[in-house]
Amino acid sequence: MALRLIGSSLTFIIMLLITVILLPDYLHINENLSKILFTIPIMVWLAISKEKWWFKLGSLFLGAILFILFIVLFIP
Repeated sequence: MALRLIGSSLTFIIMLLITVILLPDYLHINENLSKILFTIPIMVWLAISKEKWWFKLGSLFLGAILFILFIVLFIP
C-alpha cells in the first residue's frame, strides 16, 4: 500500500512539473491550457482509480508537499 501511495504521489508530482514549469516556461503554452492539461488527467485518474477516497486524498497531499519541496530545493 505504501508503494501505491508513493507511485500515485510521483504521478501527481510529474504532472505538476510538466504542466506548471515545463509547458508555460519552455514550450510557451498558455497557463490556462496547462491548467486544463493538468486537471483532466488528474480527474480521470481520480475517477478510474479503485482506491479509497482517503488514499486518493493522501496521495494528492503528499504529492503537493513533495512538489513544493522539490521546487524549493532544485529550482533557482
